[in-house]
Formats: sequence, C-alpha cells, structure tokens
Amino acid sequence: MTIADDAVPSSAIPRIDLHRHLDGNLRLETCLELAHKHGVSLPKEDLAALKPHLQMLEPGPDLPAFLEKVERMASVLGDVDACRRVAYENVQDAARERLHYVELRFSPAFMASAHGLPLETVVEAVVDGVVAGREDFPVQVQLIGILSRTFGPDSAKKELESLLSHKKAIAALDLIFPASPSRSSSETFSMRGKLCSWRAARAATTSAHSPMGSIRRASSPTSSWSCSRPSRSL
Repeated sequence: MTIADDAVPSSAIPRIDLHRHLDGNLRLETCLELAHKHGVSLPKEDLAALKPHLQMLEPGPDLPAFLEKVERMASVLGDVDACRRVAYENVQDAARERLHYVELRFSPAFMASAHGLPLETVVEAVVDGVVAGREDFPVQVQLIGILSRTFGPDSAKKELESLLSHKKAIAALDLIFPASPSRSSSETFSMRGKLCSWRAARAATTSAHSPMGSIRRASSPTSSWSCSRPSRSL
C-alpha cells in the first residue's frame, strides 16, 4: 500500500479561516447599496468598474495601498443596520465557501469612525448579525475584538469596554500596539479573562491622520508578534 492509498480526500478535511477581518470583507453589491443609502461617494457606480477600487486584483505596491481600499469599503457603514448586515453576510459567505470554522475579527472603532457611530451599538449589531448567521448557516464562527492602541489608550479603553459589554460573544481580543506592549498593559487586558494576542509595530511608515493611518503604522513590515494566554478564558 502506498502513501497515496492512505491519503485522506481533501473534501473530507475541515476547511477553516483563522484570520478574516469582518470589517474588510464586504460584498461589492452591499458596498454600492450602502453607499447610495448613506450618501457615500464611491469611485465608480458599476460593479465591474468598482471592483479594482475595493479589492486587490493583483499584487499592490505596498500595504497602505491595500488598506486604502479597506478604508473606502468601511466608509459605507453608515448605521448599525449596515454593521449587522455585513456581519450576517460574512457568516453567509463563509458557509458558501464551505468553511467549517471561521474566526471573524473586527475593530469597533474602525467600523464606527466614518459616521461617528456609538461603539456599543456597533458591537451589539455585529454580535446580532453573527448570531443570526450561525442560526441560518452550517458554519462555526468565533468573534475576535480588535483594540488599537495606535488610536490612543483612551480609545482602546472605550473599545475594550464596548466589547466587554458583550463578553460572552467575544472569544478573544487582538491588541495592536504602537510599540512593544508593556507588562502593565498586557496584565490589564489579561485580567479580563480573555484569550489575548497583540501586535506591536516598531516603525511608522506613514503620517496619515485617519484611523487607517494608525493601522498602517501598526501593520508595518517591521511589526513583531507575540501572544499571551490568560489562565481563564470565556
């Protein structure tokens, strides 16, 4: 018997996605509809012509070029119904891709930034959309909340509190730091009883003042990674 004879068919292997950004994974049709609803100007009105402005169809020159598309995509999130719809469609799309398990991460501050939405209502809408999607589609979904210290510690604290208001629905926290996280910072978040990971950037490559400008700096190629697993997780 050869190794090939014992091989497990690829169709029998569970398919998973462990790093999918909910707030950067919008359907083109949804973007266009929400843009019309909320008075957001997009570069094109035709779906085919709009696609290269929202999606990477070929390798780009750098990470900021990609993040610019993500920022444009998220600009259509004009109310909590839009956030709920996008969350639900993320689960539906994962099921259509025949994923068995997916981890969807999102930043309440980023989703709220374009239209000044309250962070708590954004988190509630995302949770509602994902819960509804779980009920309708055969895919396991976990939510990960992103906290970006690049917006400043006050903003990160507000994000944390908004996520903790639905802590039973949030499986983990993803902390983005502008520099290597201090012990006190990591301990503060770990004591909340969540599985935590953090990303720390050592170089700022852009001077943009928008929320995505902060994320660009935190996502530079010189970023370092580490993770912390608290003793108790929900």
